[in-house]
Amino acid sequence: ASQADAFVKTLEDNTNMRWNLCTSADTKVVSIHGDLVLYVLCNTENLGANCEADLKGAFEAAVK
Repeated sequence: ASQADAFVKTLEDNTNMRWNLCTSADTKVVSIHGDLVLYVLCNTENLGANCEADLKGAFEAAVK
């Protein structure tokens, strides 16, 4: 496993999708490209049902 994979594992082990009384996420977006990590907690109500695909697509386009 790479350092990026280990970093994501640490994040996932410690993520609280409901980290605040008034803030919660229903979607976790994770993408790894080399040593770069995209890790976003989002609410599809605010960002739309395609937020995961949109964020991953933007990340992949940015790291090319």
